[in-house]
Amino acid sequence: MGMFGVRVAAACVAGCAGLASAQDVIELFNGVYQDAIRNETPGALSANAGPGAISRAGAMMHVAMFNAVNAGTNKYESYGSFEFAGANDASRQVAAAVAAHQVISSLYTSGATLAQSQAALNSVLASVPDGQAKTRGIQLGQASASHIMQLRAGDGWNNTIPYTPGSSAGDWVPTQPGDPVHPHWGNVTPWGIQSGDQFRPNRLASYGTMENFLASQEYADNFNDVKENGRIDRWTPADEEYQVAFFWGNDRYGTYKPPGHLNNITREFIDREWAGLGADERLEKSSRLFALLNIAMADAGIAAWDCKYNTEFDLWRPITGIRNADLDGNPLTLPDENWEPLNHVDPDGDGPMTADPFSPNFPAYMSGHATFGAAHAAIMREFFGGDSFDPMLFSTDDPYVEGLLREFASWEDMARENGRSRIYLGVHWQVDADDGYLAGTGAGEWIYANYLRAIPSPGGLALLGVGGLVGLRRRR
Repeated sequence: MGMFGVRVAAACVAGCAGLASAQDVIELFNGVYQDAIRNETPGALSANAGPGAISRAGAMMHVAMFNAVNAGTNKYESYGSFEFAGANDASRQVAAAVAAHQVISSLYTSGATLAQSQAALNSVLASVPDGQAKTRGIQLGQASASHIMQLRAGDGWNNTIPYTPGSSAGDWVPTQPGDPVHPHWGNVTPWGIQSGDQFRPNRLASYGTMENFLASQEYADNFNDVKENGRIDRWTPADEEYQVAFFWGNDRYGTYKPPGHLNNITREFIDREWAGLGADERLEKSSRLFALLNIAMADAGIAAWDCKYNTEFDLWRPITGIRNADLDGNPLTLPDENWEPLNHVDPDGDGPMTADPFSPNFPAYMSGHATFGAAHAAIMREFFGGDSFDPMLFSTDDPYVEGLLREFASWEDMARENGRSRIYLGVHWQVDADDGYLAGTGAGEWIYANYLRAIPSPGGLALLGVGGLVGLRRRR
């Protein structure tokens, strides 16, 4: 774990110890999850091995919490047909905490993470008197965690497949030492979408071949855009483009990465919007919101990686394409063999933030940041009934812009800026951002429309039946 992860994680441990109310349990463990991302040393098959694995872990934890909270009321459809006899007698906050701790403990091995999760669980347990509700809550949480872990045990997350990068112009080649990150992830069993390619855009496929795409005006426009706006010396820390690039970055180990950032934005938003809610109502709302959000982002990761590895367009990164533009067959692109992206910048010279010059070690098309961001925007827009909200400042974890806040009043604007940030950073083409937005929006809207939906009350069903009959008669 990097030095920044140590600082933030230590702060969370201090803050986690004081939990005493039900309304905090979902956000409490969301914070544990964010710190787990910061703390963990990635390995080939760890929960932090790539953005897809990170988003899978968030979905598992939050679905287990939602099923545990929802089991006693059944106001919403459960995920995976979860049921638990006697859930009405259980403490919902205990159930949620136990479920979250059990999932986190099964996915992460860092001692700091396990200690934080245990401290959070102990805090919740201490806030509930001993008795049947507490005992039942423990049993319910254990059952919900076991249920989701069994459902996802065979989803293919730990498969390995051989991947040999192409050798033609346009083909992605590794930009870092090490193996390509998760070439199998587009084949992981989705959480809610029908397949990894359900929302695959047709933009590049419409060109037929990589050669045709590279020869196009669209590619030239993408090329010259990032060549100019993503180069290492184009922006300074005082420029908004620099700030946009790193506000959304969170690429470095020791940060909460893109899925964690979008979870944190959600927490900041509901802390303002739901400040006056009672504990039970907030627990119910937040458990469902974070479950929907993390399911959508888990499927967004699968959709993005489907495009990265499962098509004929495993597209090279800008650093490769710009340095080798003499091979692309396009007279509108000129090579620059010394070109470097902004992501190679060292903002404090020889200080603690030593430059970490990398372009993510997987194909450019599509952008994971853009896909995750669009899925997040779709869920927030649907859940809160509109795209606009009162202007609000949001924070970031990226050490290159420590303390930076950016103001937004629209989920779409937020997602679009997230995608555009990757061009300013110099690691993506605009086509990666645009198509990531399309795929992520499709995945998010699909999840919201088809999962964790409200179950009409028996009286409501009767009224719906009468209304349906009236409607039928009128149409006749």
